Amino acid sequence: MKAIFAHDHCFKLDEHQNFYSNGKITKAMFEIYLDYFDTIKVVARCDSELVDYDSEKLINNDYISFSPFKNLSNPKELLKFSYNKELMKEIIKGFDLVISRLPSEIGLLAISAAKDLGIPYAIEFVACPWDGLWNYGSLQGRIYAPLYYFRNRSATMGADYVTYVTSSFLQKRYPTKGFNSGVSDVILSNTGSSEIKTLDKVDPIHLALIGSLSSPHKGIDTAIESTKLLNESGIHYILNILGPGSSSEWQQKYPETESYVNFCGSLSSGEEVLNWLSNQDIYIQPSLQEGLPRAMIEAMSVSLPIIGTAVGGIPELVHENFLVSKNDSKALSRKIIMLSNKKVYAEESKRSLEESKNYNFEMLNTRRKEFWDKVYNDISTN
Repeated sequence: MKAIFAHDHCFKLDEHQNFYSNGKITKAMFEIYLDYFDTIKVVARCDSELVDYDSEKLINNDYISFSPFKNLSNPKELLKFSYNKELMKEIIKGFDLVISRLPSEIGLLAISAAKDLGIPYAIEFVACPWDGLWNYGSLQGRIYAPLYYFRNRSATMGADYVTYVTSSFLQKRYPTKGFNSGVSDVILSNTGSSEIKTLDKVDPIHLALIGSLSSPHKGIDTAIESTKLLNESGIHYILNILGPGSSSEWQQKYPETESYVNFCGSLSSGEEVLNWLSNQDIYIQPSLQEGLPRAMIEAMSVSLPIIGTAVGGIPELVHENFLVSKNDSKALSRKIIMLSNKKVYAEESKRSLEESKNYNFEMLNTRRKEFWDKVYNDISTN
């Protein structure tokens, strides 16, 4: 059997028609599908800009192929929905299943085409589209947010199969009548640490944040402003930000923070990131929008106490005492000071480590297998 994977992710395409991913879409993710399907065709955006990528980021092989699709995230293409759906039908006809990762315009289009062709579809719901557009900052995004919310909610409600990366948040906002499971898309091969961290040093305390420097959702400005407030009050904290993108915009916006805000570039996922996190003291996630943040779970797996905004799936991870509102740098500063108490720090380090065990590979893999066993058995017998 063969399946389609549809999403808005932008892959890099080289001159040999090989495609690479520099984001959350990895080859390991497709290996899960290949346990059940002979081949996977990826329908997504592509960028042919020549960039050097290592073999670890190469996605295609004898079993995974790529069908480039245009960017649908603009009003002009939304008005051409019927025309674009016919293009999508030509791509997906003859396939046994469409796997649509939402929110995404290409994913929604693939679902509509699958319905017309009578092809079953499964949804992987990874983030809240309402939060993403409403908090993006543009007037156009806010105008479109209610319609985008309805379109994603409608697709999910009518789906036969849905996985959510959260335990309850996305399930409540985008419910389904079909078979569903709460399975985080985080894959940790181990829990990273077995020891509780203690805050033995007094000065400086290192704060950590992981996220793309170009993302409008990660709350980087809130993190920098909070660290600035702490240092201006005479308390020495250093903010270390790990993630791809140019730091020049942030350095120009906050030139006075150069001595206590470090942009650490990118590291390979897995052990390198875990080692980097192990050398930090507190992990903060002041995001405007999230599904269930992988970086936060990785931080918990190395016993780091965590602070985050009350958005998406973050409240499923963070103790209520350490949740803050979006864009509230003053509240974030206060929570950081609270967490700098040695007793509180040790308690939250222990809580992080225990909570992270709910996301170990074996437990999550069992849930994934149960979900895909159900999908495969239903399709193969129909």
